[in-house]
Amino acid sequence: MHNQHQNQLVTQNAQHQITSYVEDTPLPPGCYTADLTATLQLLSNLMHRSASNDARLRNEINLAFNVVNQQDTKAVRIISIVTLTFLPATFVSTLFSMSFFNYDQQTRHWKMSGWIWVYFVIAVPLTALTIAAWIWGAKIWSQLNGNAKSNRP
Repeated sequence: MHNQHQNQLVTQNAQHQITSYVEDTPLPPGCYTADLTATLQLLSNLMHRSASNDARLRNEINLAFNVVNQQDTKAVRIISIVTLTFLPATFVSTLFSMSFFNYDQQTRHWKMSGWIWVYFVIAVPLTALTIAAWIWGAKIWSQLNGNAKSNRP
């Protein structure tokens, strides 16, 4: 009788020829749905895990770019400070376009112009003014960026 029932299940469900590993009997049709549901859920979980890993890797790449960008920003800031320190004095010396030091061929000595003080009177305050303007501008810029960020939803 058991053998006959087995044959009926096989013939009735010809498309379901999966047999149990424990016994050589076909599994009941309800098991297929549970197995397929579990397999589909596993595939769905793997897809979500893959998307999560992709997002994590993208975040790590962005972090690396941001760290490099931060280091570049520090280098550019140092270059800017050095440039702002020497730029006004360079401008003043170019503006005057004259030599404050002359070499006298007869005495073989260097002679300094009596007007050298004008260079320092103009260059030092202009350098201080440039640095102060840069600091003031940086403060305003950070306040504007801070307000723009705080206004975002």
